[in-house]
Amino acid sequence: MAQKHTQKTLDPTGEPDITEIEMAERPSTLDGVRVTPYSNGFPNSVEFLEALTDALGERFSEAEFNDLVMKPQAIRPGSYWGTVEEKVAPVSDVVLMAYGHCGSCTTNTIKDVVALEERDIPAVAFVTEEFYPLGVFDGHHLGASGLAVVPIEHPVAQIDPETVPERVTDELVEDTIFALTNPPETVRAEFESRYELDDFAERPSYDRCTLDILE
Repeated sequence: MAQKHTQKTLDPTGEPDITEIEMAERPSTLDGVRVTPYSNGFPNSVEFLEALTDALGERFSEAEFNDLVMKPQAIRPGSYWGTVEEKVAPVSDVVLMAYGHCGSCTTNTIKDVVALEERDIPAVAFVTEEFYPLGVFDGHHLGASGLAVVPIEHPVAQIDPETVPERVTDELVEDTIFALTNPPETVRAEFESRYELDDFAERPSYDRCTLDILE
């Protein structure tokens, strides 16, 4: 008598269990506020942050710009070394985080900014346009839909450092100020309105990321 066998097929897809975080309260101005430029160590991130803080300094003469903090590697979150907890959070009222330029560095830039928001420190994640969809996607699945992810023209890492300030456009500066000086619900609503998650069904084309600069 033949044995009867059954086979069960499991669907590996599903809806993730996402708990939305509360974004930090923002100051109404950057004057008198401690601003920390936070670099993930990616090429030209320091030059980008220097140009950005110069631009913000022209608008907010009484802002207090801290020395730049750099974590050891771009491909891990700062919490791996305690960078966020020990070096950034204790001295910061707001944080500028740069930048996402490849897959893992984008994801870990977003993780660091979410970690700061959870500590009630407003932060902006800068990600190049090529990896902006990934940054938004990661923010959403970390419970931070509407996270302040500001796109930069791609590429940045492999251009002449002297031309990096050209990436700090007036629009980018305005987005940064908006993200750091408005109520969290206003920031979240504005940045959520800029995308539809369905538009990001396909991940970025990583072939445009020059990986040899990491060697």
